[in-house]
Formats: sequence, C-alpha cells, structure tokens
Amino acid sequence: MLKKLIIFLLLVATHHLSFSKEKKSDFDNLIDTINVLSKKILYGKSDTEKLLANSKLLILLKEELNKTNSFHAYFDSLHSIFQFAAKDKSFRIFNWNIPLANGTRMYEALIQTKVKTRSKDKKEAYQLFHLVNKSADIIKPENTVCEYDNWIGAQYYKVIVTNYKKKTYYTLLGIDWNDKLSHKKIIDVFFLDGKGKPKFGSNLFKAPRTFRQRYIFEYTARASMTLNYDENEKTIVFDHLSPPSENLIGNYQFYGPDGSFDFLKFEKGKWVYTDDLDARNRKSKKDKQYNAPTEEPKLDK
Repeated sequence: MLKKLIIFLLLVATHHLSFSKEKKSDFDNLIDTINVLSKKILYGKSDTEKLLANSKLLILLKEELNKTNSFHAYFDSLHSIFQFAAKDKSFRIFNWNIPLANGTRMYEALIQTKVKTRSKDKKEAYQLFHLVNKSADIIKPENTVCEYDNWIGAQYYKVIVTNYKKKTYYTLLGIDWNDKLSHKKIIDVFFLDGKGKPKFGSNLFKAPRTFRQRYIFEYTARASMTLNYDENEKTIVFDHLSPPSENLIGNYQFYGPDGSFDFLKFEKGKWVYTDDLDARNRKSKKDKQYNAPTEEPKLDK
C-alpha cells in the first residue's frame, strides 16, 4: 500500500512539474499576441482589419517598452518587425509596415532611447518615441534633417555601424514601396541629439560637388533594385538607375537598373560616392568574381 502511495505522489509531482514548465510567462504570451497581430497586419482581409491589428499592436508594445528595465527584455522571437539595438544600450528601434489595398503602405517605428540621469542609484531611464511619417510634406527630403515627428517613413532592413574619431554613426538602408507605379530605396543616418531625441539625416554623404543628408532612389515598381552593404569591401553597393530613353529623364516611374553599380565607401567620417562601378567585375580578397550583395528583407508579404 505504501509503495502504491509513493508511486502516486511521484506521478502527481511529475505532472505538476511538467505543467509548470509548459506554462508560459506573461512576456511569452505578449510575444505570441504581437505575432498574431503582425500576421493580421500583413495578411488581413481588409485595410480595416489590418489597421485595427496595428493599433492593438502599438498599444501592447508601447505599454511593454514604457516599463522599468524594459530595455533588457528580449524581443528576438517577434515576427515581421525589424529590430536593432545599439551595443552601448543608447537606443533601439522597432519598425514594420502595413500593406494597403491601394498599393501603398503605412510605416510604423518606435524608438526607445536612454536618458542621461544624475541619479545616485545609477538606475537606467529610457524614453519612448513613436515616429510620425511626414514624407509627403517634406519638400527637399535629400537635404533635410528630420526629427521623430517629421520622419521619412520606410521599412528598414539593415543598420551599418561605423566609427570615426570616437563617434559612432548608424546608417540605415530601407525601402518605401511608395505606390503601384514606383518604389524607393533609402540610405539614411540615425543619431540622437543632446536631449536623447531621435533625428534622421546628416551631412555625412559626399556626393559629386555637394553634400546631402540622405540618398533616395526612385524606380519603376516593375523592377527590383539592389541596395545593400558589402561586408568584405566595406561599401554600400547599389544599382545605377536610368530611364530607357532620354525623353523619360526625370520620370522616375520608368527608371530601372542599367547593369552598372555605384557605391559609397566610408572614408574619414564620410560616405564618399563613386558612380558607374561595374561591381560584377570587382575582385575581392576571397572571391574570383564579385557579385553585388542581395538584400533579403524578410518583412514583406
């Protein structure tokens, strides 16, 4: 009888332990909920369903990121949301897009930044910024420094970290699906001002005969454009775009890759531009023949 009682108690204890292991934490449940909402944002049957899911996702993510010590929470298992966290814990970015029925997309981004405090207990403090897309209102986007409430919306897929004279620069590569006629690729720079507020654009790009705050390339929606970072060569490589005929110059909905490549190389704190580079024939130290890097943004439908 005693032996049967011991076996029964062991079975009960094992079952309880197994149940405890399977029980998810509140944070795990939050991640699951956000992933379900992310799927609805991409594949919802209507714009209304997508936008409602997006509103719910924003509420949940903002609520979590406003909690104390939330910067140390890992969101690695989120789907369809681009993330980047600075190694010095000064900021991190969450970025995603909402495809709409008319062929355009909405872009969302939250940036959590570290606040400088004089607290004796050395507790970390962070503030949260919800970026506001004002692309349509910015007259000269390639020559404008933008704040978080005046953002040029995009879906980022790559952050390039460079250093010069003890300064760290964060260069962003992104895509704007724009509309049914043309798409855009963007090279931008992100930094924090003295108050820890996010800003975009910097006099970091040395184009021929001038400087600019960012690069924006517009091209036909019927083509694809390579824009990515070559780790071996330490350069940003991109397709050279041109129209099919001279009478279409300036009509960017007709522009497309012409077979040559241009690039930006980081030199003395600047991205220096060189045009008409046939990157397919460039040799590296490891490859007999160079192939332009292909970006793989896994955040699209």
